[in-house]
Amino acid sequence: MTDMSDHAALFDALADAPPDRVLDELVTRLRDADEPDLLFDALLLQAKRDLGAPSVRASTFDGVPEERSEEFEKAYLAAAREVVGRHADVGRLDRAYDYARTIGEPELLRPYLDEVDTNDFVGPDADEERLELLTAIALQEGVHPELGVKLMLAGRGTCNTVTSVDTLWNRFKSDERADVAAVLAEHLHAELRANVAAEITAHPSGGEIPEGNESLRPLLAGRPWLMADMSYHTDVSHLQAVVRNGRELEPKHPSFENVVELAEYGAKLDPTLQYPGRAPFTDFYPSHLRYLAALAGRGRDEAFRYFEKQLEAADANDRPLAAMELVALLRRCGETDRAVELARKELRDMEDSGFSFASLCRDCDRLDALADAAKEADDPVRYAAALALSSKPSDKSSSEG
Repeated sequence: MTDMSDHAALFDALADAPPDRVLDELVTRLRDADEPDLLFDALLLQAKRDLGAPSVRASTFDGVPEERSEEFEKAYLAAAREVVGRHADVGRLDRAYDYARTIGEPELLRPYLDEVDTNDFVGPDADEERLELLTAIALQEGVHPELGVKLMLAGRGTCNTVTSVDTLWNRFKSDERADVAAVLAEHLHAELRANVAAEITAHPSGGEIPEGNESLRPLLAGRPWLMADMSYHTDVSHLQAVVRNGRELEPKHPSFENVVELAEYGAKLDPTLQYPGRAPFTDFYPSHLRYLAALAGRGRDEAFRYFEKQLEAADANDRPLAAMELVALLRRCGETDRAVELARKELRDMEDSGFSFASLCRDCDRLDALADAAKEADDPVRYAAALALSSKPSDKSSSEG
């Protein structure tokens, strides 16, 4: 950026410009000079002039007529967006972030995050300040959670990353959760496999490590001593978190099998290292293996019966969560009618905690179930909503014809 001491030519040009063209001249020259911060104020002064509210104070609404405040707000947003781009285009993401955050649009920085190489943040020479900035934008702001997790793994390690993901998990969208879960599963699987392989190599009767196979299974097969004496090869709390998050993945995802193998490894741990989860995953790894197998089309009826028993055994506090998990499993396995009927029985009044019975009925094209549940609950408003949604415009228009 140009130093203030270099503005002599600019002062002269502005002095020579007609009074009604001074601000236009200023905007043009600041754009050419790459001075986004000054440009922001100049654009706002220009907007105020055009709105009939000339002012010497740029970024306030002072002097702007109330009936034109919306127009000034649009001008403010447009100026900020331009400045975000101008800073980011030359690598000043910190300054771009300041403006983007001010107007509540950090997502403007997504295209610039796509160009980040996470390898730049591996090792002691990594730029810590830039890592902190990029992580804040990508992960905390939710602009690019997948990249944020990769950055944290590169620069902060597994522990900090897993903790951050757990804290932010409920803020991620469904597709973002899958992306994050895949990154963590791939990372932890590779880390665990390397640790297991290292112990096999060091063991007197370890045997050969199969080449060209990234699976954990052949390493664990026939080597019970790997898990003897409460042995483990990765932090068990990290393992549990990654398996739990891995439920978000569909079987076709390349990282799905990583989650399955992580759960298989967890199930081999000494029982004292297998911490219970919340219902219906109290028996954590075996229950996850059933869940994942059902998603993949194996043992579905057995899994449904298992989770139904877990639902019945759950106490009053855990029963809604157990029901939601079974509803989700049924729906993901194509059993939408069973999912709706279970939700109608257990969750018909649920409209928060990440679950909505009304949305489930709508998405599964079972508004009849929503209407019936509304009558049972003596709720004429929801009943009317169900009837209104079930009457499609195309049906109405054809009947009118």
